Amino acid sequence: MQLLGLPEEILVLILESTIRPVDPRVSLPNSQSILTCRTFHRIGLPILYRTLLLKSSSNAALVRRSLLERPALVRYVRHLFSRVSTFWLQLVLRAIGHAEGSLHTLDFSISAIWVSGRLDSNDEVEPLAAVPVRRLAVRLGSSWVMHDRVLSIVNSLAEAIERWPNLEVADIEPRLLLSSIPRGQPSPVALALSRSPTLRFLRTSLPPEWDPSLLITSENPGLKRIALTTSRVASGSDGISSNVVEVPVAALVAQTDFHPWLVEAQKHHRLMELIFTT
Repeated sequence: MQLLGLPEEILVLILESTIRPVDPRVSLPNSQSILTCRTFHRIGLPILYRTLLLKSSSNAALVRRSLLERPALVRYVRHLFSRVSTFWLQLVLRAIGHAEGSLHTLDFSISAIWVSGRLDSNDEVEPLAAVPVRRLAVRLGSSWVMHDRVLSIVNSLAEAIERWPNLEVADIEPRLLLSSIPRGQPSPVALALSRSPTLRFLRTSLPPEWDPSLLITSENPGLKRIALTTSRVASGSDGISSNVVEVPVAALVAQTDFHPWLVEAQKHHRLMELIFTT
């Protein structure tokens, strides 16, 4: 039997394994593999657009143009990973928002050197808030500095978190949760997480010292668990690298009497319940 003679359900499975990237945060699928015939193109196009990685400004510009010129493609986009400036990310999100798209996963970084450019001022909803997201991952670059433009992005993120109707999982870099300047004011992101109507799971690093941001977030009545992570340094063929791993509950229990953050956290039943739930 020829390949094109197979049922389309089987062809979908074959093409999924053919053009799926090994790691969407690192590589993109090769579109050449679906340009062999119209059937492959029709079946493979939704798979190709399912996971997008914005890895350069020129790449982001091409993705944005494709989505604006062919809005029907937006319904295929489920996972968006961005390693470009927040300016280009917002332009792509605006294109998705124009076609009333939504995302299962949004994974992006905020860095002082990546927060560049300004969108034209208009009456449109902020691009982040305009595209509903189910799973959110936000990281910070090594050159993190809380200046006005970065703070603007943080405030936009907080607004989006409160507006998204189906956010269930958030993986947030801890510095985004720390109390804001002026000192003593709660982080807008922590406040937004405490008000998110559908948030169920929060993942963030174990703070080195006490800060009330996670306590504020724990006030969300729908939240089921807070997972605390730590960086683990490992050596391999590529040299020394750092991986983020979840801290086992047993390890947290062993630190409750001397870790500065855990010592204070023990005074708050709801917060401890969320952390030690397995």
